[in-house]
Amino acid sequence: MTTTIPHPPLLPKTPWLRTLFEAIISGERLSEEHALQLLLLKDDEDLQALWSLADQVRKQRVGDVVYYSSTLYLYPTNFCTYNCTFCSFYAKPGDPKGWYYTPEQLLEQIAQVHNPITEVHIVAGCTPSCDLHYYTKLFSLIKHAYPDVHIKALTAIEYAYLESLHNIPIKEILTILKEAGLDSIPGGGAEILVDKVRDLLAPGRISSARYLEIHKTAHELGIPTNSIMLCYHRETPEDIVTHLKLLRELQDETRGFKNFVILKFANINNALGRRLKKLGVPHAIPPRSLMAVSRLFLDNFLNLKAMWNYLGIEEALHMLSCGANDLSSTHQGEKVFEMASLGYPVKLDIEGMANLIQKQGRIPCLTNSKNV
Repeated sequence: MTTTIPHPPLLPKTPWLRTLFEAIISGERLSEEHALQLLLLKDDEDLQALWSLADQVRKQRVGDVVYYSSTLYLYPTNFCTYNCTFCSFYAKPGDPKGWYYTPEQLLEQIAQVHNPITEVHIVAGCTPSCDLHYYTKLFSLIKHAYPDVHIKALTAIEYAYLESLHNIPIKEILTILKEAGLDSIPGGGAEILVDKVRDLLAPGRISSARYLEIHKTAHELGIPTNSIMLCYHRETPEDIVTHLKLLRELQDETRGFKNFVILKFANINNALGRRLKKLGVPHAIPPRSLMAVSRLFLDNFLNLKAMWNYLGIEEALHMLSCGANDLSSTHQGEKVFEMASLGYPVKLDIEGMANLIQKQGRIPCLTNSKNV
């Protein structure tokens, strides 16, 4: 998708960069080579110009509205057959830190929430106790009790596990769960769509191609999905560009991705985090440049999220001026990040998020994953 946009207020210092910006402004699609060059920018003036251009592209494509949602996270279990090096969430059988909730218990968790919610976000460990029957019952119970609540549930990893557990094709599993109430699918399990990196993070999990295939199948069934990119672990700048390229190619084909989300690896309480303290991260790309290049490269995505809980509120707000148009959600009951970090220094409710957005001179819009 190419669209002519107004000239950005800031011009880069470097001559070749001015030429590239002019091409982008005229509607040229950003190439992989140029995306990599933008990620590697270090000059302060050039960086400011890059972020400014991404902000102008955002404004032209989606305006000044900033979306946010009131989300309740539900975790049926953290018992898991996998042993991912970056995960602080999982527990092995017999671990006293593990838990398991029945569908009825999870429904009660929703009933106990005092703040209004627009969606539930459901993910879990991969274990036989949470099978297709379990999720069919859970989604049906939620939709019956709360028909207006959007159900965003299960990552591609979990769908692949259900396929192997039941020996049923992914398409059939998704069809059954859609009929039970599934509205959309989160982007978890992507991390970085480069298999050599994925093998370091989570040996034995699905490949990049399989992840994309599952999302494509969901799109073909009319189930929208999110896409993510997990950064600051073992990925290189080249890996980042490959990841973005694969997402853009699938979006060209299906138009099924609703959101793109950049996540910052939380390095507490997991094996990879301990390892990185010795090895370091392969790059020092500013988070704002990740967002800016994503906005410019993913020209077929409208909604780019800045996850304040992963990035910190200050950095997330900065990203609203570098291409982002979504501040994510209230994250009620969120555990995956909390268990991989030192917890949340602050809590945000609906009013707090709206106030933050307004202070940035933008227009807050409460929504859910369906209506973005």
